[in-house]
Amino acid sequence: MASSSDQEQAQDLLSSRPPVTKHEAQVIRKIVKALNNSETFYLSGTLDLATLGVNDPTLFYSVKDPKQGVQAANVISLHKPPSDTLDQLHADCDPSPFGHGKETVYDESYRLARELQSNRFNLNFDPTAISTGTLAAVSAFTSPTAGASLENTKLPITGVEAKLYKFNSYTAGGHFKKHRDTPKSTNHIGTLLFGIPTLFEGGELILTHGPADDADGPPQEPQTITIDWSKLGEPGAAVSSARLPWVFFYSDVEHEILPVKSGLRLTIAYDIFATEMVRYRVPADDSKFETRSDTLYSALREALKDEEFLNKGGKLAFALNYQYPAEEMEKAKDASFDAILKGNDYLLAHTLSALSLSSEVRAVYEPEELPDGYYDARYKALDKSGMTGYPSDRFSSLVIRDDSQLSEPDDSGTPPSEGRAFFTASTFQGIAGDCVEEEATDRVEFLEESTDASVDWALIWARRPTKEAWAVASTFAQYGNYASANYCYVAGVLVVHVPAFGEGARKQIE
Repeated sequence: MASSSDQEQAQDLLSSRPPVTKHEAQVIRKIVKALNNSETFYLSGTLDLATLGVNDPTLFYSVKDPKQGVQAANVISLHKPPSDTLDQLHADCDPSPFGHGKETVYDESYRLARELQSNRFNLNFDPTAISTGTLAAVSAFTSPTAGASLENTKLPITGVEAKLYKFNSYTAGGHFKKHRDTPKSTNHIGTLLFGIPTLFEGGELILTHGPADDADGPPQEPQTITIDWSKLGEPGAAVSSARLPWVFFYSDVEHEILPVKSGLRLTIAYDIFATEMVRYRVPADDSKFETRSDTLYSALREALKDEEFLNKGGKLAFALNYQYPAEEMEKAKDASFDAILKGNDYLLAHTLSALSLSSEVRAVYEPEELPDGYYDARYKALDKSGMTGYPSDRFSSLVIRDDSQLSEPDDSGTPPSEGRAFFTASTFQGIAGDCVEEEATDRVEFLEESTDASVDWALIWARRPTKEAWAVASTFAQYGNYASANYCYVAGVLVVHVPAFGEGARKQIE
């Protein structure tokens, strides 16, 4: 019979979760695949004009009188404008050309639309104003790759700039066949479109982006996304005239607009340029601003609806994909991590928010070797206790032997580890600088004393830190044959609290 001492020593290796099942492993693999693929070629969301204090969005545009040769200004309220007013607006626009090689041509079989260039119209609101958060989203999304195509760039590309381009109008039969936007300059990275909610059918925007051909592998299918704003102007629609849908896509993305079946499809286009400026910060109140990865959203939503997936709840750990300075991460704790997250790290945080899932960003420290007795002695105690031990699956906080972090669970009972584990904490400051490490010193002890770090055995590591994600948290002295500096490395991990099936956010999903 096991003693109480054995049971107490075994507690450290007990988990509040059962081992990950094969089905759960497949679901996690699908989520991670969607996450890794989410940082692709487009970003979509909605904008609440209330953030700008606009109750009646209005368009001003110039009209040239063909008889008198003078220009006058027309004013149109975009809040449920009458059809005859929209018809007049469309008639007052210029026919839309398109680029064909080095020429600008008109061909209604290729493009049938009308437009107002930026010098002919204005708005009583700026959808790209910092307070809306739109450019914050685009900047965070593009910052890992914004400067990738720029040659001879010495400064990092950390922000974006938007320039008003034109107003587009498509009536029944209007369309634009497959094309790519013409780059305006070397730092022109994409297009930002805002939709004006009106009654129309058809006119879907189709975005297509294909991966580079792999000479050593089979051809890969291009990714295709459909953006449909045709229902947004209907009574009771989720997006009203005070809430505009938007989409950003890179300039190398092939896109087309399918024929409009009826009504008038209106959009406002901005050119997006990469800059060296500090990128925009997301406003503190993001309840009036949302963005997410639709692919990741669907994968997570399906997982939450799955009764066989974490039926009793659990904690999924997604290591952040990018490296962030420890000092920035520490400061962001008291403000908003939105201010520094980028790429699919940013998309993951906002997609979780869209699903009403609770999450937190924590520090994860470079895997430390568990000291003698910290691991082996506890497993011996666990055997004697007769209690169920920590699951020996490849999603544990133990360091796995290889990179197959999403392989099937290990049912052998042998921990697939190297005797090391991930320590997580609420602080990114690392081991205190006055610590002195000697050959017999236990670094884990330094880490536990300097921070609140510990091994969270209940975590399910869906994505582990990559080599590129580690940042220096602190330095401290190391004494061996010679005195030298040693480093403590830290990365970020987003811990998602998944409720039990039928509870919390999972109860809200139909």
